[in-house]
Order: sequence, then structure tokens, then C-alpha cells
Amino acid sequence: MAFALLLASSIIVGIVVRKSLPVHYYNLSEEKNDGDLVVPKIEETHAVKKTNIKIKGPEDERVKMLVDELQSLVPDRIKSRYASLPSPPWPQLDHRISKAVLNGDLIGFNPSKPLAEMHKNTIVTAYYEFTSKHSPGQYERWFERLLGASEPMIIFLEPGSRWIDFVAKKRTHAPTILAQISFGEGIMSTTFTKDFWDFMFSIDTEAKVHKASNVYKIWNEKLIYMYAATMLNPFGTPGFAWMDAGYFRQITPELGKPIIKVNITEDGIGENELVLLHVRDDPISAVARVNIAGNAFLGTSDSFLNFYPKYYETFWDWISIEKFIGSDQFVMTETCRRFRAHCHPFFPGSFKQWFAMWDLMQGKKDYATVSKKYIFEDKPTSPKEVPNGKRVTYCKGEIVTFETNEPVC
Repeated sequence: MAFALLLASSIIVGIVVRKSLPVHYYNLSEEKNDGDLVVPKIEETHAVKKTNIKIKGPEDERVKMLVDELQSLVPDRIKSRYASLPSPPWPQLDHRISKAVLNGDLIGFNPSKPLAEMHKNTIVTAYYEFTSKHSPGQYERWFERLLGASEPMIIFLEPGSRWIDFVAKKRTHAPTILAQISFGEGIMSTTFTKDFWDFMFSIDTEAKVHKASNVYKIWNEKLIYMYAATMLNPFGTPGFAWMDAGYFRQITPELGKPIIKVNITEDGIGENELVLLHVRDDPISAVARVNIAGNAFLGTSDSFLNFYPKYYETFWDWISIEKFIGSDQFVMTETCRRFRAHCHPFFPGSFKQWFAMWDLMQGKKDYATVSKKYIFEDKPTSPKEVPNGKRVTYCKGEIVTFETNEPVC
């Protein structure tokens, strides 16, 4: 676990901030060929603010003790949990996403508060720059608004991209893990072949809007990111939320304030229920049926970990019949229809309020009651067997699964 310490100088007395100095990252997880974890390795990386603490009295000594505690607590927690991870559930074939968190750069701690006094939720997000229906410039404006939140965050980014520095500069005020993994090394890019995604693009009724298949990959990677975040739980929070990097298009949250002010378990939501937005009333017969919004959702670690297999069972069931799975909203909608016990669709009062989850998170909407308009199956769907340990391609007009070391087609 790489560690860099950035402190909020406006809060702590006796801190000297030097600008544009390289930060030393203490890599606590360099992995040998035999899989042993060794420490430490010190390396310099991108230039961001560096903070020194000058000990002038008892208060500064307390701050130093907190810093020392945080320096060991979070990395040690991640190392321990990573070492005890079970075999990864399909479509993961290995722990590369969790390893990106393990190897991530930890920045932005404010030692005026012990970790236990921080927020009750970890926000997870990602941004990869590629051709889509919105420009990088638009995402830069929207992403900055999300990064201003005070919650701890885990953010997945392309190594060596300009977004590393962009995020680091915007997250000096709150604990953050910059989890760097190449988009081409993600689960959706490696478990599924280019031929598979080309086939999905060919049957996408909104292909002209989506422009390419990369959006399908990032959309369907969300729950894999959440799996890593909840299994490792670096910040020890009981709650988690996924939020798209471009979520805040119309709203600018107050800088340094929490986005999530509700406690879903205290408000009566079951620990196995994921809170999602019921955004449209498309009938079951609709070709591109969307009832659930995929831009933000929240729950406990149990709700995310229990929703994960149901989502990818539905995902695989549709793949096996050559049905389009590029949109996570399509798959989430069907997953909730089939598995009522794992979903808590929230209805904001009218449809097509795509960003109403913000009001819920701020405590401005009553969400304790499951949407009465959501169409659930009368009986739970039997679990579908997924192709554990196998990759997927499209070959000679059909879906084909294969072992990693087998010829593709």
C-alpha cells in the first residue's frame, strides 16, 4: 500500500506546506515472484503538496501520534485483508482490481480527527478517458464537484494519465486511495474478448450514442470496483456508495462537506438491500428497458457483496441468449426484478429525475418505502450458473467460453 500524507493546513496549527515538491510514497506491498509481501520501498512520484509537522507543544505531539497511527493503520488493514481474500467470483479471474487498491497511493489525511471519527461511508468512483457521448472537458468540471466531498474515496484511474495529478490536487482535504490500473487490464477488458464486445456493439440499439464499446466495459466494471472496496474496506466504514465521476452535472455540492448525510440502516433499510433510484417506468416489453439508474447507489458491505453474484448471474444469463448487456442499467433493472430481496428501489415522486439520489443522500427525501411502482417477479428467480474461471468470446456466430490457456477461436 503506497502512502503519502497530505494534511489540511487550515485546520492544524504548526504545519508548514511546501508546494511542488515530490511526495515520497511508501510502497507497503511490493510483491515478489513467490507472492511474499515485503516492505518498504520508497519511490518518488508526481509533484503535489508536501506537508511537514513541526512539534511545538502537546497539541502538535498529539497530531504527530495520530499521523503515525494512520500511517500504519490503513496500509496494514489492507495488507491483512488482501492476504485473506477468497477466490475471486466470476467474471473476475484474479485479484487485479483489489491489488490496485492494495498498491494505491493514499493521500489527503486530516489528522485532526481519528479515523474512527470520520464519515460512515466510502465513496467509490472511476474515470478513464475515451470516446463517449461527453467530452473530457465536461467530465473535468463534473468530476471536480464530486472530488470536493469530505467522505473518504477510492478512485480508479489510468496509470500515467493527467487525471492522477488532477485528482491528487483536488483531494488534499480528505482520505483517498488512487487505485491505478490500466483500462485495458480491467476485468471487462480481459475476461471478455474484443470479438465479444464488437458483437455487443453490433446489437446495441443506441450504438450511435455510445460511439464505442468502452462505455459498456466501465459500466459493467462498477460492481467489481465495489467488490474490491468492500472486501478490503481501507477506511473501516460500514457504508459504501458508487458515484459516477460525472454525477454532479447540475449541482455543485459545498466544498469539504459530506455528500451522504443519511444512515440507511438506521433509517430502516435492510443490510442486504442496495438502495437504487427507480428512474423510469419502462414496461417489461421495452427493448431498451431502464427502471434503475446506474449513476449512484449505496448500501452496506453485505448488500454490495450479496448483490454482486445476482448481477453477474443475470449478466451471464443474458449473454448466453445473446441479449445486449452493455448497459449496466439494463442489467440492474432485470437483477432487481428477479431478486427483490437484494434491492431497495427508491421512487423520488416522479420519473426521469436522474440525479434524485443526491436529495436522498442529503436526507431531503423519504426513501424508507420500496417504490410501489417497481415491477418485481412474483417468485425469486433460481440462481444461474456462471462460467467460473472462464473467459468469453463471440466466435463463428455464437457465444463461446474458454479457459485462459485455450485458443480463443
